[in-house]
Amino acid sequence: MEQRMDIPSLCLLMSATLSIHPDRSQFYRYETLTLNCAVSGNFSGWTLRRNTSSGTFLSSEDGWCRQNGSSCINPSTFTSDNGVFWCESDEGCRSNVLSITVNVGVVIVEIPARPVAEGDRVTVRCSHKESWSSASRRPAHRPSWHVSAPAGVQRPAVYLLHCHHDSVRDQVPTVGPSSS
Repeated sequence: MEQRMDIPSLCLLMSATLSIHPDRSQFYRYETLTLNCAVSGNFSGWTLRRNTSSGTFLSSEDGWCRQNGSSCINPSTFTSDNGVFWCESDEGCRSNVLSITVNVGVVIVEIPARPVAEGDRVTVRCSHKESWSSASRRPAHRPSWHVSAPAGVQRPAVYLLHCHHDSVRDQVPTVGPSSS
């Protein structure tokens, strides 16, 4: 009699980790991003999936990105790309999930795409999309930015990070340290 391995046991042996470059959860419209599915063993049988407001898709098969081995390159993001992404095997095993938001404005809060655990050091930056003057072709004035977050954030916590400038304000809901 043939002995079969159940799916949960199989998934422990076939792990995958999804990463994104650049490593952040917010992107500007028309920006390029690369998702990479690092698989223990052979990448064959794994696909990148995404769930957006339009539905769930196989990213490389619907033309959303260009497949290059275990990487999927999207040359131009749109707000319709807002959603969650993961790698999935033919057997139904799944990687970690990454959430992506595409912002049509000129400011994003740069925070890592991966979950942040308690005690992790994290760099948070405000980023202003540089605009170019059509007359001079030089970068416009790049203002200084200040990041503010509540003091004494406890786990688990959800809070807002704000980027402040005289002319622009942006904010993003951010999940604090995980409870694990």
